[in-house]
Amino acid sequence: MSRARILMADDHRTVAEGLRSLLELLLNSSRLSKTGRQLVEAAQRLRPDVIVADITMPLLNGLDAVETNPPHRV
Repeated sequence: MSRARILMADDHRTVAEGLRSLLELLLNSSRLSKTGRQLVEAAQRLRPDVIVADITMPLLNGLDAVETNPPHRV
């Protein structure tokens, strides 16, 4: 079974790194974004299986950023 590709977005580096270390065993590859706009760009490019996003990030909140990236079908 392949591991999930996870994209995490949080403007608080400590929170993002802590979550990343907790999920490390499940990750195939991961990417951290600091802003909602970075999240949108990374999601469109990387097509992750899961997005974990803070809802209060600068430039674009996490809810709006995730909404612009509808789920894809394999």
